[in-house]
Amino acid sequence: MSRFAVWRRHRVRVVVVAVAVALVVGAVIASFAIARDRPATPSQAQAPANEAQATALAYAECMREHDITDFPDPTFESDGGVLFEGRRGLAASEDQLRAADEACGGRLPVAGASAGQSSDGPADVDWERIEPGGDCRCADGSDYAFFARKADPEKIVLYLDGGGACWSAPTCRPGGDNEYQRSIEEPNAEGVFAFSDQRNPFADYSVVYVPYCTADLHIGNAATRYAPDLTVQHKGLVNGTAALDYLAKNFPDATEVVVLGSSAGALTAPLYAALVSDRLPDAHITSIADSAGGYGDVPTLDAILTGGAWGATRALPEWVEEFSVPDFYVQSARHNPDILFARYDHAYDRDQLTHLELVGAPTDDLRAVIDANEAAIENAGVDVHSFTAPGERHVVFAEDAFYSENVGGIALSDWVDELVAGTPAADVHCTACRSG
Repeated sequence: MSRFAVWRRHRVRVVVVAVAVALVVGAVIASFAIARDRPATPSQAQAPANEAQATALAYAECMREHDITDFPDPTFESDGGVLFEGRRGLAASEDQLRAADEACGGRLPVAGASAGQSSDGPADVDWERIEPGGDCRCADGSDYAFFARKADPEKIVLYLDGGGACWSAPTCRPGGDNEYQRSIEEPNAEGVFAFSDQRNPFADYSVVYVPYCTADLHIGNAATRYAPDLTVQHKGLVNGTAALDYLAKNFPDATEVVVLGSSAGALTAPLYAALVSDRLPDAHITSIADSAGGYGDVPTLDAILTGGAWGATRALPEWVEEFSVPDFYVQSARHNPDILFARYDHAYDRDQLTHLELVGAPTDDLRAVIDANEAAIENAGVDVHSFTAPGERHVVFAEDAFYSENVGGIALSDWVDELVAGTPAADVHCTACRSG
């Protein structure tokens, strides 16, 4: 991984809550999350400081005893967090993982669940791949596709995936310091896409999943030649418009639409909420931004948004007159005052810190920047419901940790459930916000 990480989901950290569950090895396992990428090794384990950490360590030992020999020991964080890494880097098959997990307490499918919680619910389904054709493209010129899950025709999630951005020859050059997604990825089966988990607020929702592969925050319409050997297809709005049109055509009776943006997709989720409302004026629209609260009205970032590389100023509707992330909230709210806005962030998200440095707006206190950006939006008359968790991780809605994130006794999944039900809970903000 280069020093500039991709604006998308990566590693997940959660606070462990000890719950008594019988283990085959005679230990007690706790509620925790399992993340992915960069597997740790057993030698990296630290001495457990409490029961929760001890039981998480026992789980890892049990998994290795059941032939998942490269299953990593957890990393213990100073605020009580437990980090597991490497689920997708393991040599074992998914069937082998699940068999070992069942023997060790059945924690893997819905990591973070408390004893007695069930994942019974609507069965997971295959995604339908939609290939819109036309001018839709990925950054590398490859064909674009999005995905649909048809369930309740009146309740829809429009999901805007993340995956980096580029705007110049140095930032767009493949293999350089800045990584970005250049071809489509299919949805996973974690977080809000774990439709069989009864804790999922969106278990019965239809979903239009918009992969991100254009490096333009889903708002571009340009083919930009950065060098004789480097042309990038910034067709994010073209691709997104195809998904919007599909949503309106296939779910014309929708009464509730949740626009959920992750990382790069979170920066423009408010705009897409307004674009949905144009197509479905009778639907109640909610916009949720996962991990983009640090991007404020910063001249260097605004210059990227208004620069010619993406063609966003020409592509977006005329009512979009100001190009900063806070202005996207304000203008979308003016366009449709009934849109409900919300955001989720880790207080010291390392990915956001890295990218703020990349765009020329470094900060030592991301939490203060996030709070200030929210205040600026609300001072303009737009209410933003917010959930700020401790730590340095990036994105959570498409991760198993969506079900284990808990701040001050309030579970994120419950908070989201109340939000989309139309009875938003109070804002949630960590107090001890730094993690070790």
